[in-house]
Parts: sequence; C-alpha cells; structure tokens
Amino acid sequence: MLVLDNLAKLFFLLVALFAVHVSAVPRPDGSTPVKRTLLTNAARRIGTSEAQVLVLSVSHRWWVFFMFFVFLSQWGSSLKRIARTPTTSALPTGGNIKVVRKSNGVTVGYVSKNTGLTGFGVTDTPSDRLSVTFTPISPFNIAITGNKYPFLGFAGGNLGTTDSHSLVATNPTAPGASPQNVGNTVFGTSESSIWSYDSTTRALTAQWINSSGPRPETHFWYYPLFNKIAIVRTPSLQLLGYEVMHSAPLIDF
Repeated sequence: MLVLDNLAKLFFLLVALFAVHVSAVPRPDGSTPVKRTLLTNAARRIGTSEAQVLVLSVSHRWWVFFMFFVFLSQWGSSLKRIARTPTTSALPTGGNIKVVRKSNGVTVGYVSKNTGLTGFGVTDTPSDRLSVTFTPISPFNIAITGNKYPFLGFAGGNLGTTDSHSLVATNPTAPGASPQNVGNTVFGTSESSIWSYDSTTRALTAQWINSSGPRPETHFWYYPLFNKIAIVRTPSLQLLGYEVMHSAPLIDF
C-alpha cells in the first residue's frame, strides 16, 4: 500500500508539472507569456491583494522541480525501510572426526565409516574415515553418508554412572528428546540431536538427555580392545579404555 500511495502522489505531481510547463509555452504570435497568478475565489471576494496569497507563477517553476526531487528522495527512503532485512545463518561444516587421547594429546586415529556389532570404531586408513556434515546451531544432528541410518548418535537408555553408550548410525531424534526407539545400527533406543561445536577449537561435544532427572555429564570414551567409541557418565568407574577428546586440525572428537 505504501508503494501505491507514493505512485499516486508521483502521478499528481507530474500532472502539476505538466500544467506549469503548458502555462510557459510561448504564444503563436511569438509574444512573451503573461505571468499567471492564481487566486482563490475567496481571496477575490474579500479583496485580498496578490502579495497576501500563495501564488504559483512561471518564474517559480524551479521550486516545483526542487519539491519533485525531494519527493523522489523520500520515496526511495521509504522503499528501503520496507525492504526485508537479510537474515544470517550458520554455514554447513564438514570433514572427518579426529580422535585424540585426553591424557597425553596423542592422536588415536579417525572415526571409521565401518560399523560393527559394537558401533563405530577408529581407523588409521584415510579411505576408511567417516565423512560428516552439519550446521553448527546447537543442538544439531550430524549427517553421515554410506549408511542405512543417516545421522550420527549414541545408542542406549538413561545414562547411569557405570553405563556406556556406543557411537552408532541412527534415525533422527528431536532436540531435547530422551532416548527414542527410532532405529540404529546396534539395537534399542538412541539419540541424535545432541551435538555442539566450537568453531574456534573445532571441537565436537555431546550432551545426553535422560528421561528424568538432571542432564548427566557426558564424556567420550574409547575401548581399544573392542575398537569401540562410546559415551560414559563417570570415567573413574570404567575398567577398560580411556577418555578421548578433541584436537586440531579437522573436526575434533
């Protein structure tokens, strides 16, 4: 509606300019146009002098053109105000997940694209690395390729003090949802939308959601004997394996 109103105003202004132009056209006999003074009927009835009323003459056409350009400027400003403000969004991120031992910073390997009965493990072979992509707006899903289930998550129920949940491929679960029976590469319930990402350190973290009670501490754990990556709640109660963490340069885990 704002644009239509301005177009209507522009139309009437152009009509006024045309009328002024016509009033200034030389006569056929070549004589100089007579200066025109426009008085209202009310002014004539009360005998008001020309100096006391608003006049529009050929000599004042420059003022009309000035007002025309002022109008165009204001019209352009109004269009800018109604223009939609662009929104920003996080860009997708992708790569391989590097696994580093927390106690000494030594690289263990990369998350393997092959999953067995115990979930995803670690590989030293570049061609066997799992490729992932995600948009880092926490919490988010991590998309994977080459698997029946499209997202990366963990399988298990409520995370207790001695439990460990395997890293698996899974169907998606909603952000903030507790374990759901949506299907995964191991069995039972799982969660997928639990990930966060630090763009400065390139570190991935996860937050498991229990069905009740406070959110448990979530630590990444690796079992070399089974080549299994998992999450645990209490590292000190684990009899095998060790805690793993992130490290540059790729997506770190």
